[in-house]
Amino acid sequence: MDRSRLSLMTFPMDVDIWKKTMSVADIFRLAKQAKIPHVDVMNINKKDLELYCAAIQETGVRVYVYIMRVSFLGSCKKRNRAIEKGLKIADRLGAKYMMIVPYCFPDAYRAKKFGAAEVKKRMIEGFRYAVCRAKPLDIRVCFETTPHDASCLSGAQDCMDVLDAVSGLEFVFDTANMLPHGDDPLEAYEMLKDRISHVHLKDV
Repeated sequence: MDRSRLSLMTFPMDVDIWKKTMSVADIFRLAKQAKIPHVDVMNINKKDLELYCAAIQETGVRVYVYIMRVSFLGSCKKRNRAIEKGLKIADRLGAKYMMIVPYCFPDAYRAKKFGAAEVKKRMIEGFRYAVCRAKPLDIRVCFETTPHDASCLSGAQDCMDVLDAVSGLEFVFDTANMLPHGDDPLEAYEMLKDRISHVHLKDV
């Protein structure tokens, strides 16, 4: 099996780091042992950043995608500040992509208040800003289908609308996240396949 294009999604192991049953370096060593050359990492604290950099140096395993949560439904100033912070971390890690999850816990309530048209408008504005700021760093920005309809990114057509509105934005095809919306994954793939740059495979 050619593993050269595989990347290990590490954030399910965050609880192990929190419990101190694994270290950051252990996760990178696990990827190396499995002959997986890349990892996807999520929401790194600034104080832990050097641990990740040291693990990259030790193992040679690279960060392919840095994943971050940032609300696109709050203030533009706060959103932009969070994007800038994430880009600095992604750049320090040498990540090829920064994937933005554009909502946080309270956003389901905000979305109902705003309505679908306003939510989609804010998603487009946020991604446009991120793509613009990432370009000088040679970092590509992407997003995935989300399992929360309130985000207006659960259905394949909603995702295509955002992709068409934001030049340079790329797409992560998650094999499960469109299911709560009611989309068939194969039909969603056919619609979005020309825009896909990365895939998340899940056992659900």
